[in-house]
Amino acid sequence: MIKKRPGYFLQLIFFAAILICSCNKTDDGTPPSLHIFSPGDHAVYSVGDSIHVVGTVTHKFPVKWIKIILWDNFNAPVLDPLYVYPNDYGYNLDEMYPINDASLESGTYILLIAASDGQNTRKVYRTLHITGVLRYFERLLVVGRPNTLKTILYAVDTAGNYQDILDLPHGYSGSGISSGQRQLYMLKSEPSAMTAYSLDDISEEYVYAASPPYPVFYDIYNNDQITYVSSGNGNITGLNSTGSTVYVTPQNTDTIPLLLHQHFDLLLSACSRRGGPEKFIRQHFAGTGVFRAGLKVDFTGAGFFSIDEGSTLILGNMTDESSIFVYDVNGNYLADKTDMPQGLIRDAVQISTGNYLISHDTGIYHYIHASKTLVELLPSVEVDAMAYDYTRQLLYFAEVEKISVYRVDNAEIIDEIILPYPVLDLHIQYNN
Repeated sequence: MIKKRPGYFLQLIFFAAILICSCNKTDDGTPPSLHIFSPGDHAVYSVGDSIHVVGTVTHKFPVKWIKIILWDNFNAPVLDPLYVYPNDYGYNLDEMYPINDASLESGTYILLIAASDGQNTRKVYRTLHITGVLRYFERLLVVGRPNTLKTILYAVDTAGNYQDILDLPHGYSGSGISSGQRQLYMLKSEPSAMTAYSLDDISEEYVYAASPPYPVFYDIYNNDQITYVSSGNGNITGLNSTGSTVYVTPQNTDTIPLLLHQHFDLLLSACSRRGGPEKFIRQHFAGTGVFRAGLKVDFTGAGFFSIDEGSTLILGNMTDESSIFVYDVNGNYLADKTDMPQGLIRDAVQISTGNYLISHDTGIYHYIHASKTLVELLPSVEVDAMAYDYTRQLLYFAEVEKISVYRVDNAEIIDEIILPYPVLDLHIQYNN
């Protein structure tokens, strides 16, 4: 029998504790240290160039990933992200990020460089000026409804002339457009399916059908890279331009996503409880589909607009009233509220940074976020759909069969177009 000297077991426990502590560092919420040397702020590029991204990343935990991505001024991605996976405590970043989208127009963009240990993320931003292909208005696409069993698509040119370009033998539940991908997306009513049409000749490119047990699609959102559809099964699916699935959130039997919006690295959805009256705002990571946070609210989402990385506007309708909320995305709470007049919000468009036009039961309002003020532009118009052409500062809005063309800079209606049937939706088609 082997005898142990006094204190042997105490020493064993002591060294075991040291070993455990050294192998299981506790996450203290500190993100990696990220220093970017190139590009400099306000650097100038052209479409076809590559952005040389140079920097260093250090951390007391292994850095899992580094992401580089270009955003526009509306906080939407315009190029595919570039990922690096160091899995180390230090990394010298030296990457060429190509500006390879010929449809990118001239303007100011935001380059985001982010480094993460899987739990905590450090982000650095650079404002860049890019010279691209001039974007211009091609036509207005109008979704009309002769009856609940048929849908018609019209094309309207700059002179106000229209023509029927697509007749569909089914009902309508939503639509979207991507001028960059040159596609129009149409949702047919239950059982739902999304059909992608080429904007060049309105030929069918692919069909994506809703699946059981709840074969219904509620909303489409496109960021010129991915087309997201929200499902009655409680999940959100993202498709590329060929119809291949590139993004999926887990099915959620508790809530149904009714309205979608991408906010920087997050996909937001306004949801309702299945079979119940409760409403929610939910967050999923835009890269992975993993659920991040949820917030119970007392309104139905009627619109999303990103303000900055930490906050977004949410337009909300209640029983007979509506409001504009500021949603703190990081903290997951409603930080501010501006009440609309009595009645409900019908549609909204962003016309510039911090400026929005909102159609309401009582008319069209201009909301200025910096001062939290509402200015009534067009009283007593009951608008069914709106679309804004920012290249010419023209607002198109529909009242039943009539489409009005409103020049924002001098507050003047410059044209009226009467279509054969009530208008359901409006979309601006650009050259890219």
